[in-house]
Amino acid sequence: RYYKSIMFWLSGLILTLFANVVALLIAAYFEDGFMVIATAQAIVPLAFTISLVNILVRPILKALFSPLAFITFGISNIILNAAIIYFIDIYAESLTITGIWPLVLGAHIIGLTNIVLYYASVFVYGQMNIA
Repeated sequence: RYYKSIMFWLSGLILTLFANVVALLIAAYFEDGFMVIATAQAIVPLAFTISLVNILVRPILKALFSPLAFITFGISNIILNAAIIYFIDIYAESLTITGIWPLVLGAHIIGLTNIVLYYASVFVYGQMNIA
């Protein structure tokens, strides 16, 4: 039973990693100021970092900013997503964002791609609760 729950969580983490790789490539393709080094050695650690931040840090930040999200009708979630991508951009050499609009649009593209791939996985595999 314990083994099954670990494997379920690990498969969700791998799916999240894959979704973030796809999301980064889509954001880099559609947004000119959002540049990603598209080699496996560069993009997989970047996607892993985004996955870990989204799984471990983002829920805490969303809980802290939930009153603000309620007041602003969710606009603060856009700012939160952009802030997470911005801080990852500061520390990751394989990601370069050249302005505020590429940051916001890239965060939107990453978020929307993750939502689409999450619901596609729920449709195919059933319920996936990893975060």
